[in-house]
Amino acid sequence: MMKFTMDGRPFLKDIHDLFSALIVQIPIDNHRYLFRNYTNTFSSEDALQALGSLRFSHTQRASDPNDTTKQLWTTTTTTFNMARDMAKALCQQFHTCHLIENAVDSHNRVFREKGLWQLTPKGLCVLQDFCVRTGADMTSMRKHFGQLDPIQLVRLERQAEDDELILSRQNLSIVFRVMLSLLPLEGELDQPGNHSSPVPPKTTSSTSSNSSVSSSSTTSSRREIIPKTANTIRTVFSSQMCCDWLVDYSTVSSRDEAEVIANSFIRYGWLEFQDHRLSGAFIKVSKATLLLVTDKGKQILNEKSLSIESESKNKDSHVKKEEAEKSKNKEGLETISKLSKSLSLQSISTTIIDHKEGNLARLRLILDDPQCRSLFKDFLRANFCEENLDFWIDYESLKRKCRSQSPALPSQNQKDLVEDAYNIWVTYLAPSAPSELNVEHSLRQEMARLVSSVVTVVPTYMPGQIKPTILISTSSASQSLRMMLKWFDRVDEHICRLMASDSVPKFIKTSKYRRLQDSREKERQKRDTIREARARETREVLEESVSENSTL
Repeated sequence: MMKFTMDGRPFLKDIHDLFSALIVQIPIDNHRYLFRNYTNTFSSEDALQALGSLRFSHTQRASDPNDTTKQLWTTTTTTFNMARDMAKALCQQFHTCHLIENAVDSHNRVFREKGLWQLTPKGLCVLQDFCVRTGADMTSMRKHFGQLDPIQLVRLERQAEDDELILSRQNLSIVFRVMLSLLPLEGELDQPGNHSSPVPPKTTSSTSSNSSVSSSSTTSSRREIIPKTANTIRTVFSSQMCCDWLVDYSTVSSRDEAEVIANSFIRYGWLEFQDHRLSGAFIKVSKATLLLVTDKGKQILNEKSLSIESESKNKDSHVKKEEAEKSKNKEGLETISKLSKSLSLQSISTTIIDHKEGNLARLRLILDDPQCRSLFKDFLRANFCEENLDFWIDYESLKRKCRSQSPALPSQNQKDLVEDAYNIWVTYLAPSAPSELNVEHSLRQEMARLVSSVVTVVPTYMPGQIKPTILISTSSASQSLRMMLKWFDRVDEHICRLMASDSVPKFIKTSKYRRLQDSREKERQKRDTIREARARETREVLEESVSENSTL
């Protein structure tokens, strides 16, 4: 039987097993869409039908009790029957974990009933691990996945009781070291994927092996980690690149978990915001938010490289040492040149992206910026729609509480969260609410039925009480909370789209917003000038050092 987390997500092991069982059972074929062939794909309908009656086989090997020299093989087959809505939600979870991607539009993040899908390299690693554990035959499937780029998948440890990530320093240091070793020195992150196109792709071996690194394990393929030092790593990258790497190359279940890990990197002092005004803020996925690798972060990478460097130096002769020093200085010049070039390119591209992103993306940037959000709140108050932003703030606060509290906490803590959710309903969505939102009538009615079935309000007051007593009608407080959060997500999406289409285009034309952006642009130009001057001074020092070594 599947177990679920507080936010309604199945445990990650169950997600991986159900995904792998689906891929083993589903037909993989070529599909045609808009005069183009997509090889090694499957349709949404095929996936939903297969999940409706999914067979899960597991083969175990044990010693024969009568003869210890013989092995007994036991195969257990379980059939899962699930409704179409549940199957669709599960496919969306596969997509959120980045086990599959849309073959037509890889940037699409929503699982739709009419679509073509393909495995990601991460999905292939999960599938291979499943086949090894269960004894499933993967010979017939290899022809479908030979075009996938081999990757290294970092497996993260989780709590057994609630499936929460174990964010210890020992575990995260491994993730951080691998990430810095694989991030490109400049440019964007190479997205691993299925090269479905009319042109036959190159075939690449995708056989993977499991190796244990400290308390975490990795599934690696032919691509090896190239050892890097603090002089050859990328020290400046966006929060989006960091989170995208974690989603693509580790066993996080969503971008939300990737953001939690990235914030842990900052908490341990390995990363810091380039803009020090953001210090203490929660990292959100954004191309405009730049992160810097600190000296502590460089020490994490050097923990493995120092011993290798010392052995190499002992073996080299005096002449080889001089040549290595010259090569190192030259390498340092190239690296600094690349980094300074990358920084200037990122500064230019950020400005371009800000103008080209849609209003919904603009809204996210405004909401994540406290100063912009304050101006936006004043603007909405003047236009008599302040309740939209108030709902977003209250709901974000509730979600943070849910993320910070474990489902294993006492039932009273979960009841408190249900009461907070009920207060949001009363304030914004209930009939005659004081700050009533403009949402669809059908959505409001469905939520009213849900709340009435979940919560019972006792109007009597006890001495010292300032609000009525709320009783949870259902037996499980966590289940009630999950259902209410699910409906709040729909309201949140509707309100954000409403603010993005109606309020944001008017807000960005106001004089207050323009003055804020102009002042920030001046500060950014000033920082860029200082950074370029420092990089120029560093290059001059290194050039002098190289010339002195060549003279000697």
